[in-house]
Amino acid sequence: MREPGKSDPIDATAIARAALREGIDTLPVAFLDEQALEIRVLNDYRDQLINERVRLASRLRWHLVQIAPELEAKVRPQGLIGPQIRATVAIGLTRLSRSPQVRVARVILKRICEIYHEEGELLAELQALIEAHCPQLLAEHGCGTVTAAIIIGHTAGAQRFPTDACFVPPRRHRPDPRQLRQHQTPPAAPRRRPPTQPRPAHHRALPRPHRSHDPRLSRSRSESQASPR
Repeated sequence: MREPGKSDPIDATAIARAALREGIDTLPVAFLDEQALEIRVLNDYRDQLINERVRLASRLRWHLVQIAPELEAKVRPQGLIGPQIRATVAIGLTRLSRSPQVRVARVILKRICEIYHEEGELLAELQALIEAHCPQLLAEHGCGTVTAAIIIGHTAGAQRFPTDACFVPPRRHRPDPRQLRQHQTPPAAPRRRPPTQPRPAHHRALPRPHRSHDPRLSRSRSESQASPR
C-alpha cells in the first residue's frame, strides 16, 4: 500500500522503467553549445562583478560616515549608480585632508568606477552574442539582455524539448499535511534568495498584466467602495 506524500524511490523506479520501455538511446540528451557556454560564463562573471561592487559600495559608505557624513548623505540608497554621483564623491574626497581612511576611500571609489565600466562592456558584448545566437528572446515582452543570457545559459540546449509545455520548470513539491501530522515535523522554512542575486529567468520573463485594464479588479474596487464599513 502506497503512503501519502512524495516518494523518491517510487518515482526513481517509475522513471527507470519508462526509460527502458522507450529505449535509452531515444531519450533526449542535454547539451550546451559553445556560444551558449560563452554567454553563461560572461553573464556569471558579470554577476560576480555586481556582487563585488555592492560590497565595495557598502564599505565606501562606512568610511564616508566617519570622514565625511555630509558627503555620505548625498549618496542615494541605491548606491553609486550614475557617473554624476561618483564624480561628486570623488571631488568631495579630494577636498578632505590626507589620512589613511581617505586614501582607502579613494582606492575603493576608483575600483567601483572600473567595475561600472567593465559591466557596461560585458552587457554590450552579451547583447551582441544574444542577437547572433537567439534574437527571438529579445523580442519577447519583459525579456532583456540579462534575462535572455540567463535563459540561454541555464537551459542547456532547449532544442531537446519537443513543445513549450515540456520546457516549463516543475513546481516545488508541497508536503502532505497528513504526513506532517503523522511525523509531527514542521514544514521547512522557505529559503530566501539574497537581494544581490537575480531572480529565476522563468519568473523574470513573465509579462505582468496591467491592473488598470483588468475589469475584475475595477469591479471589486467599486464594490468595496460602495459597501458600508
